[in-house]
Parts: sequence; structure tokens; C-alpha cells
Amino acid sequence: MIIEFFKLIWKNLGTLFLALFLAVVVWVSAVVASDPNQEKDYPYEINLEIIGQDDRLVMVADIPNNIFLKLIAPVSVWDELSLNRKLVSASIDISGLDIGSYELPVDVSLGIEPVRVVEISPSLIKFTVEKLVKEELAVIAMVAGEPALGYQLDKLSLSEGLVQISGAGSIIAQVRQVVAEIDVTDARGNVSKSVELIALDNNGNLLEDVDIFPSVILLEQEITQAEGYKNVAVRVETIGQQASGYRVTSISAFPQTVTVSSSDPNLVNQMPGFVRTQPIDLTNADDDIEVNLVLELPEGVVLESEEQFIFVQVGIAPIETSISLNIPIEFTNLNSGLSATSSPAEVDLLISGPVPILDELSNEDIVIVVDLTDLGVGTHLLIPNIVTIPDSVLIDAINPETIEVEINLSTNGSNLHSYNQNQ
Repeated sequence: MIIEFFKLIWKNLGTLFLALFLAVVVWVSAVVASDPNQEKDYPYEINLEIIGQDDRLVMVADIPNNIFLKLIAPVSVWDELSLNRKLVSASIDISGLDIGSYELPVDVSLGIEPVRVVEISPSLIKFTVEKLVKEELAVIAMVAGEPALGYQLDKLSLSEGLVQISGAGSIIAQVRQVVAEIDVTDARGNVSKSVELIALDNNGNLLEDVDIFPSVILLEQEITQAEGYKNVAVRVETIGQQASGYRVTSISAFPQTVTVSSSDPNLVNQMPGFVRTQPIDLTNADDDIEVNLVLELPEGVVLESEEQFIFVQVGIAPIETSISLNIPIEFTNLNSGLSATSSPAEVDLLISGPVPILDELSNEDIVIVVDLTDLGVGTHLLIPNIVTIPDSVLIDAINPETIEVEINLSTNGSNLHSYNQNQ
């Protein structure tokens, strides 16, 4: 019986394998249909890791910092790859390599399955291994630009005079100087600056692949006044009195300081710290003044400037004050056949402005009215409006702000305190 059973299986073995194969195909098709494969570029740059580098050696080449990949994987795997960048890494292993030239393939590690690498860019890394060389060099300080006129360079100091350079032997052999540069253009005092050191070859070209320690040092350039020169302030001289009721708000000189010189250093050394302009006359001035003035310099002393004039601005403005006036209230747009009275009949007006204008101001120059449009018989609380007031006069307060107006039938056909808008 058992023998017959095995004979039956043997006889139908091909059919069984075919059925199993078809079942696997159906299962794979179902899986692929629900989670199809996608071939596309990996969305992130991958840092290239160098493994096993000897501290006594250095790699010389334009080695890329990043690797780009094209992968094929199911949609669900792509979702994981997009969320977790640590699942993909790239490296080359240079363990045990000696001095020489090499070309190594990039090794890509994938922390998830199923996924297949379709393309690696670049896939091969070409490089040369050289001995790491270290040397000490003196720093050469260079000064760029010129200080301001009348000033000169003095002592230059460096926080570090000797630095260490390191790199591949072939590159270190090209280094001729390590330079620190400081800019003193138009400086009128000491210049202090932290500067980055650079390595240059015989032709003054920058050498990139050189490590410098320390990479930054402090440069201090002392700048002093040159003999026979002096920097002095400009003092504007005025004569006369501005118009009555006006005041001087500002006096400005451009430039505020100037450089003077003399072939006899004693002449400038004996000068005070300022120099006067020729006087500017303010007599009866009632507006701003702008004028070019010359400086009153001692004989033998000259102004070190192409422009020999000083531009001077004097600000003149009215003196402001405040006064209180008692202004009667007038009415406008009172309906025919009505009369109106107000309580109070006048308001106190506090105003401010230039003294010359306020001195000539009278009650007749200001008109305050109450608009009675569409108002009938009765008592009304209304806000008075100022319709006429001179320019430059500011209203600080009106008291009271609201008045009571009583409107009655007119017994004589006239309106009290009527204001004609066309007058």
C-alpha cells in the first residue's frame, strides 16, 4: 500500500512541482501588485566615509564629499529610506595602503531589504597616498592700503610669529610663505584685527590643501600722526543776533575735523585742538543759513584738502510759546425762523506757535462755529469747530469741549451770532 502511494507521488512529481511553481508565481505577483518596485534616484546626498586612514599618511586627490545613488526597491521600502537617512552609507577602505596611487570602488551599505543598487556616482575613487609632512614657518605680515592723510605706519605686532604647516609632501614642498594681511585704508588710529593665515607658492598663488596651526592670529598695526601734520576740529564763528522772536537751533560744519600741515612742525604743534572759520553774520536772520566759509589758519599752515572751504549750516527757528484766547461762538446752518443761544457764549482756546505770529494774533483772526444743520427747537449738546486759524499755530486745548445750544422760534426773524461761510 505504501509502495503504491510513493509510486503515485513519483508518477505525479512533475505536476506537483509545476503547481508549487505556479503558486509561488501567483504569490509574488500579488505582492508586487500591492507593493510595486520603483527605480529612482536616492533623494539625499551621501557623505563619503574614509575608513582606515593612517595618521602618518595623507590622501591627495579631488575626493568627492558626497555620493549619489540610483536604487530599485518597493514603495514601502522607499518610504523607509526617505524617513531614515541612516539606512544608507557609502565608504572606501584604505586600511593597509602604503604610498602610491590607487583606484578603489565605493562600498554602499543598505540597512533595509529588499533594495538593490542600480548606479553609484562616482563608483570609483582615484587618489594618491603620500607621506604627511609637518614644518614650521615664520609668518609674514603684509599691510594693504594707506592710512589717512597726515598719518603714518608705526610698529606692527603679531600674536604668533611662528606657525606649523602640514599636508602632503608634494604640496608642502611648494609652500614659500605663510601670510597675514591687514587693511589700514584711511585709518586715523591703531588697527587691530584677527586675520586668517594663507599659504602661498613662489608665484604668490594660494595653496588650498595646507593645514595651518594656528589658522588665525591677531595683527596690530600702530598708526601715528606724521610730523608736520595735525588733525583739528572746526569751530564755526558767528557774529550778530538773529531776528527778535527767533533762536539758533543748530550750528554744523562739514567736515567736522580737518588735517592741517606745515613745513615747520612747530607751527602745527603750537596750534590748539581746533581752528576757527571766518565769522558768519546772523544779524536779523529769520531762516536757516547755508554758506561756504574759509578757515582762519596761522601763516605757514595749510589745509590738506582739495576743497578749501568748509560747508556750514545754521538752523534758525521761531521761538514758540503758548497763549489763551477767549473766542465767541458763532452758528452756521441755522434754519430760517429760528434763533440760537449757547452756554457758554465763548470758549477758552489754548494755542501755541512762533512768538512773532502769536504777538500779532487777535480774537478776530480765529473763528469757532457750531453747525446747526437739521436741528430744530430744543436744547442740544454740540461740539464747536475751529474753521479759521493762522498757519503755524497749533491748537492745544479748547474749553469746554462741548457746549449747550438752545434753539427757539425767532421773534424778530434774525439769527443770533450767525456765521456766513462765504465771508
